[in-house]
Amino acid sequence: MSPCSYCTSALVCTSCVTSYYLYNGSQCVNPCPSGTFIYTSNCQTCASNCQTCFNTATNCTSCSSSLYYYLNNCYTTCPIPTYAYQGSCTTCVSPCSSCLSNAFSCSSCISGYYLLNITCILSCPTVGYLTQNGSCIACPANCLSCASSIACTICVSEYLQFQGSCLVACPTTSPIIINQTCTGCAA
Repeated sequence: MSPCSYCTSALVCTSCVTSYYLYNGSQCVNPCPSGTFIYTSNCQTCASNCQTCFNTATNCTSCSSSLYYYLNNCYTTCPIPTYAYQGSCTTCVSPCSSCLSNAFSCSSCISGYYLLNITCILSCPTVGYLTQNGSCIACPANCLSCASSIACTICVSEYLQFQGSCLVACPTTSPIIINQTCTGCAA
């Protein structure tokens, strides 16, 4: 028995019997081929970014190669707060607001947290770090407190502060030590 209920020739169906769907305007099939979805007894083509879809052309269930699947959509890059993993976009773990290669490798944090390397923390360490733009920025080497990542304001006990750096000894141009800071002679 042919799955065609009406046809214009032996090879061209115009409608199909129950449980079969018109595909490419001429064939009756069951199921509809991959890359199509059932709509009013016809197999309709999915959107170009969808490898497979369900109920509508843009309701993706899988994506074309080089695209990432997330919440029934396909993306060239994963939206925030997700990251690419095995062809899908996977949600970052809070308190990450965006992440890198896995759910715990943060690249930014939700409000109230600070980024330290790839981790979100409630506050930056009090020694050796500066809080700047939601991140904990490391001070220069041998520095307890700094004004920027290159300007130390207080050095660890065995070092002396000079023009934003921490030194073992003061330079000959500024030989006087006051409060662990190298200074020059008074004019």
